[in-house]
Amino acid sequence: IADSNRWSGVRGRVGIRTEHFFNGMAMRDAYARKAVYKTDEYPEVRFHIDSLVNVRRGDTLSADAVGTFEFRGVRRAMSVPGRAWHENGGLRVIGRFAIPAPELVSTYGVSKYALGLSLGTHIWKTLHLGFDLILRPPGGPARG
Repeated sequence: IADSNRWSGVRGRVGIRTEHFFNGMAMRDAYARKAVYKTDEYPEVRFHIDSLVNVRRGDTLSADAVGTFEFRGVRRAMSVPGRAWHENGGLRVIGRFAIPAPELVSTYGVSKYALGLSLGTHIWKTLHLGFDLILRPPGGPARG
């Protein structure tokens, strides 16, 4: 962050290792790592932040992070709405966004067979993604 008063010059990268995604059932997680995420080939899902827009200040900062979402080696421009506030010695940042489920096949190259009947019969329409993290200055103490 170049200027934390005006929130300009915000740049960075958030990466989540696909082996740490949790869907709620061990068998489903193992299948998703192999067939959907292809963890061995694409170990991370990333969001490269280029800037913040629509910044609204207050006790809680609201803004849209503009950047590039990367999944399975495919990069797409995206804007992710989020909020931030001071917590636990750092800045807590949360955000969420959605991708139409058919784009997993058409854009990101996931096999429609790997996604099964839920996608084929249009039962599953949207993939919801989100993050909840605490940013701390470099060299600051890590807390659990």
